[in-house]
Amino acid sequence: MDEAWGAVIAGIAAAIGGGLGGWVTARAAVKQALAAGREQQRNWLLDRRLAAYSDLLAAYNVLRERLQVLVEAQAQADPFAEPGDPPTPELIRAIGQFHEGREDLARAMQRIELVGPRVTMQPAVDGIRQAVDHVFQTRVGYNPDDHTDDERRHWLAAFDAFNGVETEFLDLANDVLHSKEI
Repeated sequence: MDEAWGAVIAGIAAAIGGGLGGWVTARAAVKQALAAGREQQRNWLLDRRLAAYSDLLAAYNVLRERLQVLVEAQAQADPFAEPGDPPTPELIRAIGQFHEGREDLARAMQRIELVGPRVTMQPAVDGIRQAVDHVFQTRVGYNPDDHTDDERRHWLAAFDAFNGVETEFLDLANDVLHSKEI
């Protein structure tokens, strides 16, 4: 009879040990699955952020090129034009292309607002928006042949700000992409 109790106790111990082992294994598997899921989510989000940041920089560079076209079109304006004369077709085209570039940049900024992180990237996006608006406002009515020193100073300050915000954005984007946090 003692042998029977020994077998029963051994059976119960084996069942408890098996159940406990199964529970520990299941718990470890769940933890591993959750960690893998978080890592996949992090990688997905980083990929989306990298794409959005790259799109913004590409749109920004296109806008910079279009600004250069606008500056060149203004420099090539008819020297005999009177103040009330319509702008040249080249200038009209350059202004239109600059507007299109601003719209493309605005769409790229909206994508960044979606993938964030909003708290970190919003100041950089706002800085770009303000710099682009300021450079546009100071340049569209600018006449290279007939401007005041104050107008030229405003244009150069706007242009410097336009170039400077890209570096600020790049620094923040690098910080976000290389951060341990999502």
